Amino acid sequence: MTTLPPGLEPHPKSGIYQLRIGIPKHLQHLFPRTSGGKLATDAYRASLKTRNRAEAITIAHRLIAEHRVRFQVLEDSARPAPLVPLSEELEAYIAQAVQNLVLTLDEQTRATPLLVGAYRSPLPNTDQATWEQTGDFLTHEQAAAVQRFDQEQVQAWKTALARGDFSSTREYVDFVCDPLSIRVEWDTTEGRLALQRITRTLVRAMEAVAQRSKGEPVDTPPEPIIPRGPTPDAEPEKKTREAPKTLRDMVPSWQQWNGYAEIDNPVKRTGKALELFEEACGTVLLSDLTRAAGAAFVKFLLDSKARGFGAKTAHNHYTAVNALVNTAVKDGILDRNQFTVSFDKTKGAKKREGWTDNELEILFGALLFSDRMEQLRHWENVTPEDGRAALLLLHTGARIGEIAQLRREDFQTRHGIKTVRITAEAGTVKTDESERIVALASHLLADPWFSAWHERVAGGTDGAFPSLSGRATAPGDTLGRWFLELRRSLGLPTGRLHGSHKFRHWIRGALADKGIGTETSDSITGHAAQGSSGRVDYTKAASPKTMREALDSLEWPRISATPRRYVRG
Repeated sequence: MTTLPPGLEPHPKSGIYQLRIGIPKHLQHLFPRTSGGKLATDAYRASLKTRNRAEAITIAHRLIAEHRVRFQVLEDSARPAPLVPLSEELEAYIAQAVQNLVLTLDEQTRATPLLVGAYRSPLPNTDQATWEQTGDFLTHEQAAAVQRFDQEQVQAWKTALARGDFSSTREYVDFVCDPLSIRVEWDTTEGRLALQRITRTLVRAMEAVAQRSKGEPVDTPPEPIIPRGPTPDAEPEKKTREAPKTLRDMVPSWQQWNGYAEIDNPVKRTGKALELFEEACGTVLLSDLTRAAGAAFVKFLLDSKARGFGAKTAHNHYTAVNALVNTAVKDGILDRNQFTVSFDKTKGAKKREGWTDNELEILFGALLFSDRMEQLRHWENVTPEDGRAALLLLHTGARIGEIAQLRREDFQTRHGIKTVRITAEAGTVKTDESERIVALASHLLADPWFSAWHERVAGGTDGAFPSLSGRATAPGDTLGRWFLELRRSLGLPTGRLHGSHKFRHWIRGALADKGIGTETSDSITGHAAQGSSGRVDYTKAASPKTMREALDSLEWPRISATPRRYVRG
């Protein structure tokens, strides 16, 4: 009998093979730490979803080989960048690059008044109330505060230049040298002389920023051209031979940088994006990934009639491919990303809306929510009892896939409050931020049927909705098709924008109408930071108590059937 590869073993109860691939100790510090702050020990630990020994061995050997390649890529990328001599051309490039960096960043922040204050925070001698509200442009007080700050920055840089303090300059030069994968020996006499000259450039750049704050029309200089051959390469032929050739060759390194396993959702989404890229552009060498290639791919994606999706989905696919190009830059395979193309992902997008009061009255007045629900047709072989998952969609605003894959153990009590746990352990979630604990509203628990169902289901270990599981189709897809048939039978809209996602928009709107903050709303619905709220960072999740209080403040639709309102399928 063939020996099992290291880390592969069958589960003692189910017999399904599981694989664990450990991280070499000398690389553990390069991986994201665990939630407890400890060094990660596993690069891969998951079920292979098969009881077939031969199949499991084949899959395991492939995954182990892929991870060995990733370990090597990570080890190579962790090596210090080589030291290079400081030529006149390289110094000129660095000086122009830091000047461009300062003025470009300043130009970008000035486009949004809120960023002007944040970038210059804390502003000197300024009442913080001055920045509590920002409009489409700065007030006189805000503009004056910005001018004071910029003048103080100029003086601080001049003082550093006079003292020979180049520590801040070093931060700038190291930043612009990092994409080139080079290091310069700045501690020599020649290096300090160069730092002195570059600091003068930075002083002039800061003076230009201050002039802009006074209304002077100071332009940002063009991005400098990287000098030829700043990085020594003793083995150019070997490097060319061993370097990844296409975007697909970059996937292992991208996974390694981000700590993704083969079965993680981002890996699957990137695979789909690569298929679309190859359909649009064919197999393209990394060196040929120009702006023209990026533009061709974007135009292909934005052909909504041919693709079947809108600009937002097109942007997601493009971003996934562009991340692989950025990985090639990070690994030193490409000097810079010339593939980048910006486009408006909202153009042509149709606005999603929540349910109207009349639609909710029809929906929750249907036969499904009466004591005669068994008379309802079993569309898609889904039992009406499992179809009542719509109650959870209404009261949590969760995505349909998140609800359909719930397990009985996901219904938990925390700090005396009944909750539901949405986790990737149950199946798949859209983003890492989608994993959350959501309090169950008192209105939902007061429903006699749901209360009895919840008491019967909570605490078990199987799927919460049995008729949605055990199929080739994902539970969320099955429930989505079932919900389409329910809407059709009730005479409700059946278009793509009128599905279960309307519950998310309804509850977001209802929470906003009650003055509930975006932090609590995001905690309940698991919205991404740049989705509905547009914030940059996720904040700490609201407590179950806070979520329940927010949900209990809403005016919920009545859940009961009135015979004249529903239509039998």
